[in-house]
Amino acid sequence: MNYFPLKTKHIDIDTDDGFKVVVNDNTALKYSLKNKDTIYFYFNNQEVYAEVFTTASLLGDDEIGLCQGLREIYDIPENEILKIYFAEESLGLKAIHKKLLGNRLTYEDCLNIMNDLVVNKINDVETAFFIALGFQKNPFTIQELCYLSKAQAVVGDCLKFNGIVADKHSVGGLSGNRTTPIVVAIVASFNIIIPKTSSRAITSVAGTADTLETIMDVSFSTNEIYKLIEKNNACMIWGGAINLSPTDDIFIKITKDLGIEPTYKLITSILSKKIATGVNRLIIDIPVNKTAKVKSIKEALKVKKMFEKVSKFLKIKTKVIISKSTGIIGNGVGPALEIRDVLRVLQQKENRSIDLEDKAVNLAGSLLNLCGIKNGVKQARESLKTGKALLKFREIIDAQNGDYNIDSEDIQLAKYSYEFKLNKKGIVPEYNNDDIVDLCKMLGAPQNKRSGIYFNKKTNENYTYDDVIFTIYSDNESRINIAKDIIKETFDPLFK
Repeated sequence: MNYFPLKTKHIDIDTDDGFKVVVNDNTALKYSLKNKDTIYFYFNNQEVYAEVFTTASLLGDDEIGLCQGLREIYDIPENEILKIYFAEESLGLKAIHKKLLGNRLTYEDCLNIMNDLVVNKINDVETAFFIALGFQKNPFTIQELCYLSKAQAVVGDCLKFNGIVADKHSVGGLSGNRTTPIVVAIVASFNIIIPKTSSRAITSVAGTADTLETIMDVSFSTNEIYKLIEKNNACMIWGGAINLSPTDDIFIKITKDLGIEPTYKLITSILSKKIATGVNRLIIDIPVNKTAKVKSIKEALKVKKMFEKVSKFLKIKTKVIISKSTGIIGNGVGPALEIRDVLRVLQQKENRSIDLEDKAVNLAGSLLNLCGIKNGVKQARESLKTGKALLKFREIIDAQNGDYNIDSEDIQLAKYSYEFKLNKKGIVPEYNNDDIVDLCKMLGAPQNKRSGIYFNKKTNENYTYDDVIFTIYSDNESRINIAKDIIKETFDPLFK
């Protein structure tokens, strides 16, 4: 096979995916390279694919510039001579062409797409065309969705456990809906295996992994996860640390740029991760709100039907619960504030969020029923009241290098705060979830885990003179001052 040798040079350019290389114009002309060509080379017995870009300067002749992400992933030194090959046509791209022309995908097609995405044989533009197929009417059959879910799972790490393996997953999009840690603690207290993997924030104020990371470690290897499960029946970890469904991160990046997400992608994203963690009992939570990810009951019913059909095909016993909401479920929005809410429920503190408790109990109870435990909701409530769930949560925290004895009031919040009050009385209106997210990001969340909003009064609650409606937190005083202006323009008018 023909190749040409190029010498590596590190260049100070970072890219979203890292799979980018740069050559100068002379080198490009010499070897007939052009922008966006796909090349590959071997390093440490790994086949590495990358997209080519050209420059008039930066590099000398017969040099190849490695962007930051690429050299970090593969630990490629400078002055290494690489044998560069032109990539053959991608089988995954052929499968995408097949689907664009209206044909059905086989499992082999789906596997080719996912394999080629992982090694960067398919670029962002080609990936966007594939994602865009999801906005057509009835874009994929149930069988195709099963194939896609399986293929997404098997190109990454997969865990295997014996017997009943449970999980709960929310489609997301609603702030303060932090039920997962409570559900995991309750279900695991019945000696049911629940290997919970979660994401970090993508467009939200906090992912479950961000929230849990305020009190314990969330990054573990596959072998470490097996030890955690053996010890406590449960773990709560960041899925990105073990390469679960790696193509999902690629899809997320594209859909984040587009600002919209097709329903099929939601289905395959969630179910591929359940396949990868060996789950066979699953509760899906679909929160419905006009400013959440799923905006109407009609849309929720459509998503529910698809989840049920694909799950049945994949032999995952699944129940989908649709919950219409007029606002946040807990009181806190932001990693530290949300974990404080979780601990208050588990510790049964008087100042806990009853809304958060009730929703978590209903979800946990439904999951217990799926696992063969009768009167699930009653049993879940009892686990909270007797402290069984709290004990299990503390055991999980301890195993994941956290403080076993942590109390909800030990959670450190940001240095600066501001209380929003009104000199009148009334009823708290419904907030726009997007406005909450924007304000929290302005305050520094999720990067600054101590920042966020605590809703002292929630939607439909009465307030009177000088009551604190909500409190904002940030470690940056300038952010607090900017946030005050946002509150004046966006939130204050809601009460007029």
